[in-house]
Amino acid sequence: MIFRKTLFVMCAGLIASAAALISAPAATAATCAAGGSCALGDVGPGGGVVFITSATAGNSTGLFFEAAVNTWNGSAPDGVAQWCNVSNANISGLGSGIGTGSTNSTTLTTSCASTGSLNAAAYVTGKTIGGKSDWFLPSKDEMLALYDQRAFLTGSYANNQTDSDTARYLTSTQGTNVLNAMGVYMVGSTAPGTSGDFSKAFNFSVRPVRSFTSSIPSSSPSSPSTASSPTITFTIDWGLSVVSAPGGLSGVQGSWTNLPNASQVIGQGDRSTATFLGLATTANFPVEIAQRQVTHGWGAYEIFGADGHLSAVFIPAGGWTLISANGSLYPIWSE
Repeated sequence: MIFRKTLFVMCAGLIASAAALISAPAATAATCAAGGSCALGDVGPGGGVVFITSATAGNSTGLFFEAAVNTWNGSAPDGVAQWCNVSNANISGLGSGIGTGSTNSTTLTTSCASTGSLNAAAYVTGKTIGGKSDWFLPSKDEMLALYDQRAFLTGSYANNQTDSDTARYLTSTQGTNVLNAMGVYMVGSTAPGTSGDFSKAFNFSVRPVRSFTSSIPSSSPSSPSTASSPTITFTIDWGLSVVSAPGGLSGVQGSWTNLPNASQVIGQGDRSTATFLGLATTANFPVEIAQRQVTHGWGAYEIFGADGHLSAVFIPAGGWTLISANGSLYPIWSE
């Protein structure tokens, strides 16, 4: 009987144990979803789309932001809510910049007497999406940043008006007139990508976002001290399956090495139309598991034998491996 479990981030001790068992470096894929480095358009830890990174202009928080997919509230695109269904509600202390959406949402949730979908921030923060429960209603600048990265978003926007600018989304920022909320036009013929005052008492669309830290910097994962460690080399057994691909990998034991990404590997023969999925510690690693990990951005994957010992590891293309022992890795291709 084979035992399997999904691996997101392997600790150094487990990596060392894996290397001893299979005579090859076990690894971790530093995907954004798995807590690794993140880039615009990546799948975030909550299953959303990364639309703000620590390098985004106007972001001084050091955090990354992801937006939920448009089906977060069910089958229909997004959800609709009223900003605060209380007559003349004037809620002070709300910001508009990147990094203010979370505190805005907390303030709006507690300061507006309305509840549920009559309080947009409360409606959003009450949801668990992608296993995360720290979503909030974005601020004006956060929502405008989402518009800037709309090319990474999939699916349609919710239509909530009948005029030319139909996809109007609420933010957690109060309007220039305190009787209104600040909203952003996500689709339209006259004002897409701009903000404006929306009535607090009308239904408009909402898109939850969340912020998080990326535990591994974009250049490389942090490595333990390697001053007295030996240099380790391991080969990639491409065989005759490629026209061009990187050669072997090497590094100081205990350091991290970035594995080839899919664009660096060009197949030939029966691999000429296949996609390079990643590398495994065995040549016969199940393709269906590798394909699933890549498709969903789920990171590396371990397979255990009936005796409970780790027998194989798959690392998606572009992932990081902690070099722990000499050995070989094998390419896994889509079918």
